[in-house]
Amino acid sequence: MSSTKISCSAVLVSATGSGRPPLQSHTFLNVDINDIFLRKRSNIYSILVGTLLAVLHEHLPTQQGVPADLINIFNGMSASELITVSTTCIPSFGDDLQNPINGYRTMGMLSSICIEKSIPLAAFSPHRELFAAAGNRRNPTTEDLVQTWEPCGVTTATPFIIIFSMPVPSLFSNRVTGHLRLPYFSYS
Repeated sequence: MSSTKISCSAVLVSATGSGRPPLQSHTFLNVDINDIFLRKRSNIYSILVGTLLAVLHEHLPTQQGVPADLINIFNGMSASELITVSTTCIPSFGDDLQNPINGYRTMGMLSSICIEKSIPLAAFSPHRELFAAAGNRRNPTTEDLVQTWEPCGVTTATPFIIIFSMPVPSLFSNRVTGHLRLPYFSYS
């Protein structure tokens, strides 16, 4: 069977006040994937989010310099019910991250994603399928991404971006019951 080498920038965006750096990332390079797990839509590669997460998890032991928080996400050691998974076609992670012109889409909560290799359907699955970032080659930010990583084997056809977002833990929520809880105050 034939295969394609892909890359994926995994990005963790943490809310201000979370105690984590606001942006952590790791780019997986030259990840070999069987072509049955990729689909071309309008000449742009796509992959199911569960397939991508399964493949990246397999490649994690060969990676160096992966932030601990990302390792915990890939190894299932994070509170998956609190982590939102999304994607974008433009590698911009500032205030314009969720701008629709960048191809930003939320895939759902990590806990709701079936992490296994699956073949994409003929019909597009908006909450399960990501597009390669290079699909928008006319964008200067995307061109910069590809040019930066090109010496490492990244091609213009296959750089994917997956984003994990973690909220600030609230003093007023109780994770176990989901009910509101007032903080304890003592007066002397």
